Amino acid sequence: MTSTSLQTENVAVQTRKISRQASLFHPYSRRLHLMLLLMTGFFCASYMRSNLGMSMTCLVNTTGVAIENAKSQSLKGITRKIQNQTNIPLECLHEDLEEEDGVAINDYGGTIIWSQNVQNQILAGTFWGSLVAVIPSGYLADRTSPMNLFSISLLIYVTCTALFPILANNFSYHIVFLSRFVMGLGEGILIPAANALITRWVPNQEKSTAAAIFTLGNQFAGSIGIPIVAAFCASSFGWPAVFYFCAFLGLTWSIVWRLVVTNAPEKAKRMNKYERTFLQENIERMPRKASMKMQSVPWLKIFTSLPILACFVSISAVNMVIVLLQAFMPTFLKEVLYLKLSQNGFYSAAPFVVQIFSKLFWSIGLDHLKATNRISNTAACKVSQCFAAFTIGIFLILITHFADCSKPEIVLFMFCAVGFGFATAISGFYTSMLSVAPAYVGIISSVAQFLGNVGMLICPALVSFFRTNGTLREWQIIFYIVAIYTIFSGVFFLLFGTGDTLEWGRGISSNKDRTDGDDLNEPEEFPLKSIEVTLDH
Repeated sequence: MTSTSLQTENVAVQTRKISRQASLFHPYSRRLHLMLLLMTGFFCASYMRSNLGMSMTCLVNTTGVAIENAKSQSLKGITRKIQNQTNIPLECLHEDLEEEDGVAINDYGGTIIWSQNVQNQILAGTFWGSLVAVIPSGYLADRTSPMNLFSISLLIYVTCTALFPILANNFSYHIVFLSRFVMGLGEGILIPAANALITRWVPNQEKSTAAAIFTLGNQFAGSIGIPIVAAFCASSFGWPAVFYFCAFLGLTWSIVWRLVVTNAPEKAKRMNKYERTFLQENIERMPRKASMKMQSVPWLKIFTSLPILACFVSISAVNMVIVLLQAFMPTFLKEVLYLKLSQNGFYSAAPFVVQIFSKLFWSIGLDHLKATNRISNTAACKVSQCFAAFTIGIFLILITHFADCSKPEIVLFMFCAVGFGFATAISGFYTSMLSVAPAYVGIISSVAQFLGNVGMLICPALVSFFRTNGTLREWQIIFYIVAIYTIFSGVFFLLFGTGDTLEWGRGISSNKDRTDGDDLNEPEEFPLKSIEVTLDH
């Protein structure tokens, strides 16, 4: 072997070594550690918010609510045509299923009487709070410490979650709604802060994978959290234990977060030199904080950019689906399939289990194709988002035509298909949103979350308007509306979506903002590129 060949081989070996040391999935990768902490933090937050969907089925006295509803309709002179218990297949009957005034009631032993309208208001409380906080939090995330903002968000979640059982048992539902509204203020801070952190830590070519890891917290909250809620409900501890348990997890996580996280890679004390060099070479420098404060936000460009509008339309559709799965799927399974409490917990968790694996495989596969130049970032985003929208829409429609309490496994499969489609959206609009204008990622994330929360509010409003007695026909209308809008969002993204950075989206040139005397360790500097957002709030 010649000396030239030996030199070439040595260079190749050294390059592979550096590549492994700088890899996102290296055990000592600091950005991987950050993604895992963000994921577990998102898990805690999502669990504290979404546990009410399953808890509502066992804290509310379904029998009492049905009797009150029947009396109310009788006073209004409304004639009801409800499926009688005798029409329910024998194999669907169980000890918790009974009949009151001709209505089939599946009661899980709750004690609180909240009407359907009150339940929907309380479930929507966090979305209203988030609407108030989300825009200013995005502005702050781009200009202050996103690490501190994320920490504040979790502490708000913890406080409201720990107080919920006390408020629900001893005060009117107005006070309970207020506590959920305050929790929503924390939710409004969460995503913009997380996006700003990821933007500073993760290079462009890893963004789909990083976003998938971060948002897995939402899927873990459903796959692990829902069965735990059902177990607590069925135990002697009762539903209040759900909220105390969640608050304890959130508080523990907050302590760890404060001890190990920094706002940017250059401030991390423990990082191998290969990863540090890799990040310096692959993440652009953001303008200094002082420049960002003086820099005006291009609101007109944001709201007239079709690629950004495509992301906004998509996130509102996806968030409607999130609420449908997390908040109302347990109720649908209870009212339409007459499932027992233990079955309900398993069925409600299954789509989230599917999301965990499909999200990782899909995003890692796409990032590999992008890294080897087999597919462009724009093509990857469009394929992912269209697949998500059409899969979700089609199977939501099919669910209402195949819902049969004697064959619940068919509906389970279709909900899992919805979950699979939902998982691919992370590599679609989510990746696009953090790519199109990295200099304004916090603000765009805030606007996106604002519009996404509007979608979250629309879903409870649909349920309140169409669901009176929990019949399949009522749920069918709700599912159809969500499905049609989701398919529309996929078509819109196919036409106008992109995965490329817009020229104006880079902000002020970092070269103009830097001087030779700038110290990279000063808090005014931080890195940028682009990255993911919403949503799995």
